[in-house]
Amino acid sequence: MASAFSIEELTIRKLFTEREINYEVFHQGDYLFRLVPSLTGFKISPLDEAMDQPIDEALVQKISNHIENMED
Repeated sequence: MASAFSIEELTIRKLFTEREINYEVFHQGDYLFRLVPSLTGFKISPLDEAMDQPIDEALVQKISNHIENMED
């Protein structure tokens, strides 16, 4: 099951898996990365890290903070 929300020009799709909730991040329909839960919020998925594409860490933190504030 998936649901989506927007932050500025980004679309974040919330995906429910058997064990966790992940968030796919898109910019104008183009996939950027997936966020997965960590002990301190959310982090880039191991697969996205392995692809070694440049990822804006400030953007990751901004989205992570937004997700955490939504869940409160």
